[in-house]
Order: sequence, then C-alpha cells, then structure tokens
Amino acid sequence: MFSVQSLVRHGKVVWQGATEHERGHTSPAELGIGEENLLFEANAEAVRRHAVTEGTAHAEFQMSRGQPVLVAFATWVPEDIAALWHLATGERLGEVEHHPAPRRRARQIYVDNAVPGRAVRLEPVLSNAPAGIRAELPGSILFDAPFGITTDCFVDRFAA
Repeated sequence: MFSVQSLVRHGKVVWQGATEHERGHTSPAELGIGEENLLFEANAEAVRRHAVTEGTAHAEFQMSRGQPVLVAFATWVPEDIAALWHLATGERLGEVEHHPAPRRRARQIYVDNAVPGRAVRLEPVLSNAPAGIRAELPGSILFDAPFGITTDCFVDRFAA
C-alpha cells in the first residue's frame, strides 16, 4: 500500500511525495522511477477529479497488476505522515510554496511499548546528521537516516 501527499496551488499539484505503508510508514517510499511516476500520475488525476484547488491532499493506493488503484482520498495529510515528510525534507508540508526534495529517509513503526504523551520535539536535521530517533508518538516511533543507511536496526530495536 502507498499513499501520496500533495501540495496543490491553483488546481495544480506543485509537489507530491510517496509514502510506503508496511509495518508502519516510510517517506519517501522505496520505488523505482516507473512505479513512482505511475503513482504520481494517478494522484494528479485523483486531485483533479476531487476538484482540489488549494492546500494539501492525501491519496491511498494499492497496486494491482502493476497499476495504482485509488482506495482513499482526503484533503488533509495525516499528522504522522506530515511529521515524516518534515524529517525527510526539513520543511513542514504547506509552509513553503515549493516543497524540497527529500534529503533523508524517515520511517514510522508501530510498537506496543511506546510511551503515550512522551513526545520529543521534531526538528529538521542536516543531511549528514547521524541517524536517530526523532519522536515518540502514542503507539509509534519516528526516526530517520541518510539515504543509503538502513533503518532496520531501529525497527528491530523497538519491535518487541
């Protein structure tokens, strides 16, 4: 399952990013260029069909026979996914006209042992900063790593 987050200005998608949903969320999704292009084309069509002219959008897709199939659409971006894109790009969704490309890969995993109400302030990180945990949300942990560094060690650390 994948979702695509979008910034829309004057009826046009000015930025979009794909998030993968497997044991949590990963932003940006690890996709080939062809798959990403298919998702982005399907997302732009969903934005057009839902007549979104300004703001943010969140579309969820399942892949079927190599093609994206829209399963949900909203004119807002879920808080946890917005936080992941903040970690990946260093900017908050909707606060800049043209969202930058991701500098890092951010992941969210669901855990049974996360401490509710104990959240670490989210801050943009430099692309050369060490990988690390950036926030704990009720039921999940958010962390990031420079591209090319696996984040599986964090998943193993918190999946109990």
